[in-house]
Amino acid sequence: MKLLRIDDYGEHMKYHSIGWKSSLDKNKVRKQLFVKDTKGGIRVLTLKAALPDWYVPGIPIVSDDTLFPEQVCVKINPCRLLPPPCWANKEEFEKEKSALAAFFPWKSEYIKTHGEALSLVKEDDRNLKEKIKFLNETLGKETKEVGIDEIKNGELGVRDHYLHEKWSRQTGIDLDCMNSHRSLYAVWLIKNTGTPALVYNDNEKQKYKTVQRPVFGDKPEENPQFLLGCSRVKYVAEFFDKAKSLAFLTDFEIRDELFSEEIEEVKQMTNSANKPIITFANNFKSVQMPDGSQLSCSKSQPNFLKILHSSNDPVDWESLREELGISSDSPERYISGQRSKSKSSKAVQKERAMKTLIKILKSVECNINKHYLSLNRDKYTFISQ
Repeated sequence: MKLLRIDDYGEHMKYHSIGWKSSLDKNKVRKQLFVKDTKGGIRVLTLKAALPDWYVPGIPIVSDDTLFPEQVCVKINPCRLLPPPCWANKEEFEKEKSALAAFFPWKSEYIKTHGEALSLVKEDDRNLKEKIKFLNETLGKETKEVGIDEIKNGELGVRDHYLHEKWSRQTGIDLDCMNSHRSLYAVWLIKNTGTPALVYNDNEKQKYKTVQRPVFGDKPEENPQFLLGCSRVKYVAEFFDKAKSLAFLTDFEIRDELFSEEIEEVKQMTNSANKPIITFANNFKSVQMPDGSQLSCSKSQPNFLKILHSSNDPVDWESLREELGISSDSPERYISGQRSKSKSSKAVQKERAMKTLIKILKSVECNINKHYLSLNRDKYTFISQ
């Protein structure tokens, strides 16, 4: 099991990803994960991919089974690929709102997904006039001067650029990061989605089915369906593979109640029956071993002992380091117990905590290397009281 952190726009949740549910959708794409909450309850997490409606009008998009990687999901964070659409004023927005779905589907979808639209207010006039003055000086006398009414109506993109920068400062959303994620989204769509096609091979004199990949060109933002897909993105999910693969979501859903066949599948996946149980007791202040012996833990250990809570899979160093609050030190230094010339008392406390953790892990037949601490999953399972 891998630690799964979810940030739902400020609401933080922690689970452990157990594995993908066996059932697939009609395109044979995995989309549901079994996860375990901090109290040991099993949930079903459904990932909902953010996709356009079509690339060829009238033909629905199909997805490959690589849309979500084989490795489990370890992070879900807020994500936007576009800043809000802009209008000259609120009155213009209210006037055009009802027709957006027909003429500008991506704007309609964006407002539906994110609930935001931008418009100018009277206080913006001063800043816009300064921008217009600079613009006219740059264009020179040979070019017709641009007036404020033209700018307010969206000419030359000045209005939208101004409102987007203002929105970025107010929300803290990085526009450069947004552009980077938008490029990754285009690659993700090209790699994992497409349009079903029937191709005739003239040499072999036969037809065969294939998937035609989308082509967005050098400027994907000019493609209406790409913009529609971007407007639906609300989260980005990261997976536990070497490439740290990403997938873009419009939503996710966590279901508390499991069907009987799902409960049986989870039992088979965890395979925890007949394993000796190591229990963390007293709010993670002591460890009850299978033979009845008990190891006490100092005050510096409860945080990283929680990593082992309900987990019998390898504990990856990145998660362990994050729990310990270690920024750039290598795991070898802490595992070997080497000391640097200058250390704060907090660093010394962390080192002692790591040594005690290693002692506990060794006592339950754990393998230690420079990359991660691997628990012997065939012999033990971990629970808390």
